[in-house]
Amino acid sequence: MPNRTFVVGALEGNHVAITIFGYENPQAVDAADANWLSAEIAVSAGGWSGRVRNAYFSTAEIAEFRDQVDRLAGGRQSEANLEPMEPHLILKLASEASGKLQVSGVAFDQPDGVNALAFNWLADFRQLKALSKQLADIEKAYPPR
Repeated sequence: MPNRTFVVGALEGNHVAITIFGYENPQAVDAADANWLSAEIAVSAGGWSGRVRNAYFSTAEIAEFRDQVDRLAGGRQSEANLEPMEPHLILKLASEASGKLQVSGVAFDQPDGVNALAFNWLADFRQLKALSKQLADIEKAYPPR
């Protein structure tokens, strides 16, 4: 199955891109082990950039984030947060009075948070629809098992 990526921001500028490679443990049958996805996180913010190559997200975290993005895009809530149990990334999307989207967060190279890259920029609020579709594609490709 091909890798799936979701992007917050624009790849040619400030962005957080998360590429999902597949189920971490494809042979697992227990839901607690079967629903982890292996991933890579790439962050570019101004002159700074970094990658986390061994990141993990649960299928439930992806689904919850997509749901929050949909509610944010629809004006039903003011922010969407992705804070996975394996804490390589804290990501916050918040609507601004100006009609822009504030993107902020921290990426950690290790779950214990030793080295970090903090980021904060304004993006086009209209990007949320594309983000929601990318997340839905990941959910379809990697449903809970």
